[in-house]
Amino acid sequence: MADTNSPYVLWPPSSRQRCNAEERAAYFSALCQEEAVDTNGLLPRGKQASTLKELMIIRAFHSHVLRHCSLGTALGFRIRDGTLTDIPAVLVFVGRKVHLRWLLDVQRLPITLQGPGGVWCDLDVVEFSYFGNPAVSHKEQFYSELLEALRGCDSSIGSGSQVASQETYGTMACIVRSLTPEHELGFLTNRHVAVHLDNPHQKMFHPLPPNLGPGVYLGSVERATSFITDDLWYGGIFAGLNEETFIRADGAFIPFAKSFDLRTITADLKGAGEMGDIVRIDLDAPIGSIMGQHVVKVGRSSGLTKGVIRAYALEYNDEREICYFSDFLIVGENDQPFDSVGDNGSLILLAGKEDEKPRPFGIMWGGSPNRGLLKLCNGRAPETWTSCVDLGRLLDLLQLELITTQSRLEGAIEEHWQIHHPAHQEGENGNSAYESNYWDYMKERDDLERIPCTAFAPPEEVAYRQLMKAKRTDPPSCTPSCTESHSSITSQRVDLARGNQREKQIKDGDERPEDRLFRISDTEGKRKRLCR
Repeated sequence: MADTNSPYVLWPPSSRQRCNAEERAAYFSALCQEEAVDTNGLLPRGKQASTLKELMIIRAFHSHVLRHCSLGTALGFRIRDGTLTDIPAVLVFVGRKVHLRWLLDVQRLPITLQGPGGVWCDLDVVEFSYFGNPAVSHKEQFYSELLEALRGCDSSIGSGSQVASQETYGTMACIVRSLTPEHELGFLTNRHVAVHLDNPHQKMFHPLPPNLGPGVYLGSVERATSFITDDLWYGGIFAGLNEETFIRADGAFIPFAKSFDLRTITADLKGAGEMGDIVRIDLDAPIGSIMGQHVVKVGRSSGLTKGVIRAYALEYNDEREICYFSDFLIVGENDQPFDSVGDNGSLILLAGKEDEKPRPFGIMWGGSPNRGLLKLCNGRAPETWTSCVDLGRLLDLLQLELITTQSRLEGAIEEHWQIHHPAHQEGENGNSAYESNYWDYMKERDDLERIPCTAFAPPEEVAYRQLMKAKRTDPPSCTPSCTESHSSITSQRVDLARGNQREKQIKDGDERPEDRLFRISDTEGKRKRLCR
């Protein structure tokens, strides 16, 4: 179960983490059988690439050349003077972009790239300042009404809320339901937010863990993944010639614990309202279906921010010649950062029009603080950027279903409760012990908790318990409630003055005999009740 102390399970099993090199070679060999178009040094005369898959294949055929003259590559549209055009291109990131006059012949890149069958696209060079200046990393703490609600000042929890392990904190991406037979209800966030390999217990809390402050136990990590091979991620399509090619699939599924009150969950995106259906990325769809689209996200550090998708399938190689891919590259609108430290795990949505709901398509996993800055236009400072994981493929990998409406959430809560709490469904001889409904069961439990135990307690103790219960349930206030009458306040003051006067009489020995006899008998009665 989710609330056990067992370590998380890596998902999926690693039986096919290394794809067969022969399969990859055969895949690209078959593509090479298509007839190529001879350009004779002129502009290509074949078909211009129009889908993400075509751009991916073109880049793969030139990866051995691009790898030695760039920091990385990506797919998208050509950028001119900081503006995104509609010209399909392979983006090549370099450390410093200069005029052709100052480059050697071996340092110059072609204007276009051609793939199998004569399919071609533009090549666009983008300056990338690797590991940007830490001074421009946005690590300051922001404050607003929305951010305070995300960090624990709200009575509900949902997409955008702060979640924390015993080491770090991040953002809850979304509410999900497991597609395994257990049908567990839980939430999704980044693996690096939820899992620490040096800690055997991968527990999550909101808003803070016990060692840092007040918080409630949410559950323990059940399934998580960090990387996956490209053929598994793209459904049998190889994204590059390098057999050591992996996609960054940073995600973790945390089922809600038995002790957690499921009534506090909301399916809405905090600060933005209801969400639409998930957007699934199709590699055979037009490039413009995703490129250049406006997006929004809600994170516990920067709140609601807006951005634009600038590139897809960001590729880079490390010193060990291992190739890594990240699904989306997003840049903030109006020169504003799209994310801040602590936003990792945030759900990213395509911004709908005025009458449309935003539709989720990815979750954030990193950005400028750990990679660098993009220079998209001459005369302007480098800009921050954000990496994003494809939500649809991540949900399929972890066998999860996204919940976006309150009605579906209520149905999932009821199903989750009936599966994991069978003891509350039937009493003796099969009779119903409680209403076969989670909401009625929780209401009855709350009613029982509100009834004070008066069997063995004196009247003043009962009154004290009721007062403490009221203080816990009522919002704190420095002034009396507006519904409290003036007469009740006056009577409380009179009772307090009489009590003080009586204590003074007892201390000075001026107490009347009948008052002293009543006080002694009342004290003896309290002792008898407490001794029963």
